[in-house]
Amino acid sequence: MLLLNSRDTLSLSYGYTIESTVLVDSMVGARHQLDVRAANILICLIDHTMPFEDLIVRFKQKNIDKDEALQLLSDLNTIGALKIKRDRHTFIEQIIQRVRAGLMGIKITAISHRSEVNLLLITRELGYVVVPLVYFWILSLAAILLAGSLSITYYATCSFITLVVLFISLLGHEYSHAIALGRERPRSVIVRNGWRIGILHTPLTWQVELLSSLLGPIVGAVIVLSLTFLLGWVLDDTIWISIGLLFAFCHLASLIPSFGDGWTIFKLLSKREVMR
Repeated sequence: MLLLNSRDTLSLSYGYTIESTVLVDSMVGARHQLDVRAANILICLIDHTMPFEDLIVRFKQKNIDKDEALQLLSDLNTIGALKIKRDRHTFIEQIIQRVRAGLMGIKITAISHRSEVNLLLITRELGYVVVPLVYFWILSLAAILLAGSLSITYYATCSFITLVVLFISLLGHEYSHAIALGRERPRSVIVRNGWRIGILHTPLTWQVELLSSLLGPIVGAVIVLSLTFLLGWVLDDTIWISIGLLFAFCHLASLIPSFGDGWTIFKLLSKREVMR
């Protein structure tokens, strides 16, 4: 279920246009057929924002009830077609909505975010992804301070540097995907959904897609190992070597077929095998 409130504003995401009754993802070439009534309303969201309440009113004017409208908006969010802006003043309202949904056993759908590909925007999107880790870090500092079982200075310094190293390695992981894809200058977008972040792009040769999928985890692992081994040498503390090996394993684990990069590689190799 996609939770929206009266102060949310909506527009079509970066790269989406409407041709007659077809929603077109001009960045990756996907096309989605729309109900003619919905298409006429969504045209208003191209390059313009509209309050959620006003949008619902327009749906009702086209004989589309609220439940049907919410399902459509949820489907659009799933494919990253909606740009949803939250009003900061509705934070408490959002929490109440989430609590109610949780008590009713309703699964809440994360809002998708989509933007063009460059180093600055990848950094920004990764920043949103690691925010929960920062909150956890602050809580852990408070817990250590209250427990008094460990030097708060040592823990704060080590844990903060660990967060920075993790962020830099994640940035290297994602940006190396973009660099590999950029060799053929594809149309591509960054998509963030909850904790997940990735790059969608137009179809490319299997060699380029394979290189991109391999390069991300390898670069991420190399960066984190280089930084942590350097820290271990400078600070004369072997804990950094353990941290580096753990993070490197996490980067390389994304090559397992169950995960994004590994799944892409598996599909590419399977397709090559079938074509032989």
